[in-house]
Formats: sequence, C-alpha cells, structure tokens
Amino acid sequence: MLANGRVYGGLADVVETPVEEAGLPLFDDPPGCVLYKQADFAVGWMPNGTTVGSDGDVNWFVLPGVTAAPPPLLLGGDQIVQFRRNPDVDALMAYLAGPTAGESWVREGGFISPKVSIPASAYPEQYVKALARALAETPALGFDASDQMPPAVGSGVLWTSITSWVAGVEDYDTFANRVDAALAQAATGP
Repeated sequence: MLANGRVYGGLADVVETPVEEAGLPLFDDPPGCVLYKQADFAVGWMPNGTTVGSDGDVNWFVLPGVTAAPPPLLLGGDQIVQFRRNPDVDALMAYLAGPTAGESWVREGGFISPKVSIPASAYPEQYVKALARALAETPALGFDASDQMPPAVGSGVLWTSITSWVAGVEDYDTFANRVDAALAQAATGP
C-alpha cells in the first residue's frame, strides 16, 4: 500500500481524504481507481443511482483465504447493553435480541444481521442478500484491531499513530511500539 503508485492520489490522499469521499474515483471517466476496500455501508456514500452487483456500476468480493474453504471475515458490530434490571428494559432487550426486530431492521436496509434465523428474502437488495450469505457461511468472524482494543487505544493512539506512519511522519517500529505501550498501559490501568 505504501509503495509509490499503489494508492489513488498518493499517500497524502490516504491521510487527507475523508473516508466517505475515498471511493469516488471509482466513478470517474476513466476510473481513477479500480478497488476500494470498505464496509457495505460505503454504498451510501456512492453517487445516487449507483447499482451494486455483477451487472452493476460496482460489485464486491470477499478477499480470498489461504484455503479453498470460505475465508474468515472482518466485520464491525453494534451492541445493545442493559445497565440495570427493569421489567420494561428486559422486555425491550428480549425484543431487540429476537428475530422480529432483526428482520424489520434488515428490511429497512443498512443492516446485516448475524442471525441465521433471518431469511435472505428479508434483505431488500441482491448484493446484501449475498453479503448475508457470506456472513452465514464463513467459518470465522473477527473484529479488526481497532475494534478489539480499548477505545483509548483503538480509536485514539492506534488511529493517530497509524496515520503518522502512513504519512511518513514516523517509522513502523515507532508506530508499533507506541501502540504496544498504550495496550500495556490500558491492561494495567491508569
């Protein structure tokens, strides 16, 4: 990624372009880039009328694994949390965790459920049905590094340090050591 010519606009664009604008060169004529690694919600940042699928303006694919089996997937996730026992909150949590709420969310779009009890027919677009199928078939799911770290590290130190490394402000060893030190500090407390 850091080699010259591998990123549209060069490394400066990696750290200066807002994420919701980074995929727009796909739609230039001729295209300014051919790949854009992003989550399914990036479709919402694409020009109005963009179609997704094998016959569409853009399509998606899962990065291949090292075996013929379906590869593991990286994903993001939202969680609901209850802080105290309360019958009304208990009922809401039971509803939100059940298939009825999940199915209504997927019908609205912008949400893929990890629940195999929600039928593919509930998803409004073909490409989302295929994404849900890939999610159901993968042998392993994982959150990316930033989502697995304490927020002060994953959304703080990791973000600023990786940006400095990509921008050439610090070398890889400095970046890695800074993140490792922040993780060690987070593990021992303030």
